[in-house]
Amino acid sequence: MSTDRRPASKKPSNSEAAASAQRALEGYLPHGGARPARVLCLEEDTRSRKRLSEAGAGLKLTIETARTVEELRHALASAEYDVVMLSLDHDADASFAIARELSGGETPTSILLSARKPTLDQGVLAMRCGAVDLVAKPYDVQELRERFASAAERAQRLRQQARRLERLKRICRRLNQQRQEVNGQVDVLCGDLMNAYQQLADHIETGGNQHQLASIIDAELDVETLLRKTLEYMLTRTGPTNAAVFLPGNSGDFSLGAYVNYNLPKDTADTLLDHLADIVPHRFEDERDLVTFERESQLVDHFGDEAAWLSGSAMITAACHSNDGDCLAVIAIFRDSSEPFTEPLHDEVRVLRDIFARQLAKVVRVHNRAIPKAEWLGFEIGDESDEDDSSSTDWGMAA
Repeated sequence: MSTDRRPASKKPSNSEAAASAQRALEGYLPHGGARPARVLCLEEDTRSRKRLSEAGAGLKLTIETARTVEELRHALASAEYDVVMLSLDHDADASFAIARELSGGETPTSILLSARKPTLDQGVLAMRCGAVDLVAKPYDVQELRERFASAAERAQRLRQQARRLERLKRICRRLNQQRQEVNGQVDVLCGDLMNAYQQLADHIETGGNQHQLASIIDAELDVETLLRKTLEYMLTRTGPTNAAVFLPGNSGDFSLGAYVNYNLPKDTADTLLDHLADIVPHRFEDERDLVTFERESQLVDHFGDEAAWLSGSAMITAACHSNDGDCLAVIAIFRDSSEPFTEPLHDEVRVLRDIFARQLAKVVRVHNRAIPKAEWLGFEIGDESDEDDSSSTDWGMAA
């Protein structure tokens, strides 16, 4: 006859259960036991309160009790708890309301509910309120220890997750701020690159224009041809405009050397340009940069009553100087103020002025080598005119 000699199952002793609960609680403490877990219980029954106190003996947790809802709320407002256990025996509605408030709060808290005779409805309401357990009375001390340890460990896990989430949020906010800063720097860099590209493009275009005009007039030593080719090229850059070049004579006075008539009346153009030769060059022969007039009020401020000759015009004047500082010519371009000269055009005129001045200085040097020194500095231009009847623009060369 066989005999079953398997050892009977052994129920864990109280000390073993306490050790298991303690290990769970030690896992709860994240910083080497900075503080024990805190448990707050709403319990009116004296015997139940005593068993709650016994459950905390030997564990790294502190158990506090409140007899009334008011005491419980005062304790919750004064401190932070990891586990809150609410009794349903006295005021179930108030306990369920507190459970809902705690489960919806910012600080993770494990909520336990207790009842002398738990019902199915209470269990459903407990889950809906966010409670993690429903404990039956009378309390079993060993069961309480396990429930408290499990609830405290859950609260610790939730708080660790909340801390990690908050840390990730801070990192995301910092990264987003850095991204915005980088985007701002990229925008600035793109703007700088675009400006640099535009400046480079303008420089290349200006340099190309400079080379083109220089190649056109570099071999010209005849004043009339030099003036004509310069004005012709200038019109390709400025567009339709009236233009005049005033040249100094031996006596120090300026005379009209060449002109372009864009929209001046033909019967009065000569008179107007001759008068401008008397009032414009002397005012600008010492200017080293362009002088621009965009509005008639500026012309009046500068010329006074003489501004009537340029009424309604926008004008740019450019004095041409030699390396020695002598004024070799004064260029004036003007047209209706409804067609103002743009800023890029100012740069074009400035470049054209410099190239023309260099070539004109070369012509003067060559011219002065062949005449007595007493006759230097003057320009004598023949009375020839160069007009194209097929064009609406008049070209003129004047003595």
